[in-house]
Amino acid sequence: MGGVWAPSPPSKANAYECSEWKPGPGPVGAKRKGREHDARKEAPCQQFRKNVFVGHRWIVCRVLTDKTNRLFSAQNGLNRSMKKQVALHVVEAFGGGVFYSVAKLCHVLAAEVTPVVLHSMREETPADFAQHFPANTQFIAWSAQRSIHPIKDFTAWRQLRQVVRQVQPNLVHAHSSKAGALARLALPTGQVPVLYSPRAYGFLQQSLSPMKRCLYWGIEKLLGVLPHTTVACGAGEAAAARQVTSKIIKINNSIDISSFNKKIKAKYKENETLVVGQGRLSSQKNFPMFCAVAERFVADPTIRFVWLGGEPTHVVPSNVSITGWQDQAAVLQAMSKAQICLQTSLWEGLPRSVLEAMALRLPLVLSDIPGHQELIAGNGAVCRTCEDYVTAIHALRNQQAWHTASDASYQHGQNFYSDEVTTPQWRQLYQRIGKLR
Repeated sequence: MGGVWAPSPPSKANAYECSEWKPGPGPVGAKRKGREHDARKEAPCQQFRKNVFVGHRWIVCRVLTDKTNRLFSAQNGLNRSMKKQVALHVVEAFGGGVFYSVAKLCHVLAAEVTPVVLHSMREETPADFAQHFPANTQFIAWSAQRSIHPIKDFTAWRQLRQVVRQVQPNLVHAHSSKAGALARLALPTGQVPVLYSPRAYGFLQQSLSPMKRCLYWGIEKLLGVLPHTTVACGAGEAAAARQVTSKIIKINNSIDISSFNKKIKAKYKENETLVVGQGRLSSQKNFPMFCAVAERFVADPTIRFVWLGGEPTHVVPSNVSITGWQDQAAVLQAMSKAQICLQTSLWEGLPRSVLEAMALRLPLVLSDIPGHQELIAGNGAVCRTCEDYVTAIHALRNQQAWHTASDASYQHGQNFYSDEVTTPQWRQLYQRIGKLR
């Protein structure tokens, strides 16, 4: 026979171990040391045999697959690392702080990950939303909605499962409560890793009835046992997460504070004080309290209050103005002209708007809630009553107190809420959870 392969002598260094058989009728029934031999029973579970007929002799070659498997595994790992990995972001609350946080996360991981964003649309979703994301981002419209609706939620759940099958992501990252619930229900086995960023739990909403808040808490508690990792955006949210799940990682909300060095910073003005609030005019932001505080200063012409966002249709005190919804550049420009940031929210995760105020060196006067408390470190005050807010604003109108709080605000943001701090944490988490290596 031509082209006969002759094995080398067996040794530990070789990938093959060969043994020679004496002539016999064939593999089945061949004699070896006086015993009947059945080649079909010879193969161990970690090896396989290859019978090679050479002239009148049978040679059985044991291919040791433990070494070759390691070789193929290493090669496959190299091939995978050479390919762009995929992260599927699932977002129902595609607006406000959640929108900008998702866009920023896609940017900082753009070198390692191809982002696919499954999203719904809200009133506050920017018309040019695609321009805020990296060029390689893929967008898929999603039918999910904010409120609970069994039929529509089932449709959104089914669509999510179809997208996962088509995209085959390395991991799924769900943002906000509705997306987090549907993602965990769609992937209950843990075969595809799931990250869940609550960005203010639904059961913390003070505007809801106790029964509805209890319902939301129960849903989170049930879903908390499914395989996933909760990524809390701050210490307050991490404490809330511990009520409903066990696998929790805290990565603070953050912004690119270093880029604010090029922008106009807040400045103290002795005879003029502008107090700003920001966000949707929803029950969460507690706009009536903002107006109540402003009303206490109506008689003082040297202090004004401006709300950035919302619709200018509310009846407000004479010293309050509402700008309506503005783009990010206009909001930052308006904030830089203020002297104090006032946020009266009833609940928060860790608000991006306050982080931006800190980057602009604004002193803070915030409601005493989780999500605000950790942002105060010599840079303002947390308040519970209208009188507390008035007292804090009066104190910050003093020049020395204002400058002290202004510097502390920037420094606290730089130390804990800067992209320079959080980007390595996100990259490490994605590498570990999604095996993006």
